[in-house]
Amino acid sequence: MSDDAKALAAPKHASTGLYVRASAGLRLRDKKVERLARKVRDALPWLEPADFPAVRTWAEMEYLAGQVYAALRAGSVINVKGEARRLLHDYRQMRIAQASIAASLGMTPASRMALKATGTRTAFDLPSEMLKNVTEIGESRAAERAQRAQENKDGG
Repeated sequence: MSDDAKALAAPKHASTGLYVRASAGLRLRDKKVERLARKVRDALPWLEPADFPAVRTWAEMEYLAGQVYAALRAGSVINVKGEARRLLHDYRQMRIAQASIAASLGMTPASRMALKATGTRTAFDLPSEMLKNVTEIGESRAAERAQRAQENKDGG
């Protein structure tokens, strides 16, 4: 087989580029991100499986923003010219993006209220459900008492 033919032949195991072996550090970060994403999913019961990629993105942003914050804390936020470091600007942009994702997931009080107001993906409100049950029980018991009183009045 000539060199040209070898160059044109398909490799034994064609790679799409979609699956890349990660270094140990990257795998460790991914484990931390996945653990955080799982905690978020457990803490926010109103999330649906369609929200899980956004939760993972939020968790990635949290991890990366933590790394940037640590770098800023280790050094100075001001460069030698007396200007704010670019990393500070990048950190701010990361937190803005993360806040936007958090709002879309209902992670803030205002976004939870907005989700409840639209009637879609409402969070389970335990206190109000308990109050509804108490009201229903109270009304049914009042009706039972009224019925017994009526029976005693008619029969006695």
